[in-house]
Amino acid sequence: MKRGMDREEIPMRLQGHGIVIYTITDGDGVNYPRKGDTCLLMYQILTEDGTLVDETPKPLKIEVGANHLILGLELAVPKLSLGQIAEVVVPPLYGYGSVGCPPNILANATYIYKVQVVDVTRKK
Repeated sequence: MKRGMDREEIPMRLQGHGIVIYTITDGDGVNYPRKGDTCLLMYQILTEDGTLVDETPKPLKIEVGANHLILGLELAVPKLSLGQIAEVVVPPLYGYGSVGCPPNILANATYIYKVQVVDVTRKK
């Protein structure tokens, strides 16, 4: 995933959560991860000024809805389809909160997660 891609002009907002999703590259629009599915994700964590804080060196395998991610991404990933690349803006309440994850993730900070849905495998 490259940094600095253009976002869509109209973001998706998850009502009542303060989470905003900006599509960078459309997905297939068909295969959305559902609870219990296995999903491969690539991601980068950026500060609001664009500083890279963390990233996956290879796709991360997660079970959707199993609380393997911060709450903001647990809520956002089911809204992304296979192949989609998006920037997900996550406020502290749905991220690392008042504790953070020292030394890189500060407390009470909003972070931008650049996420790519690499694969979705349906629950059997």
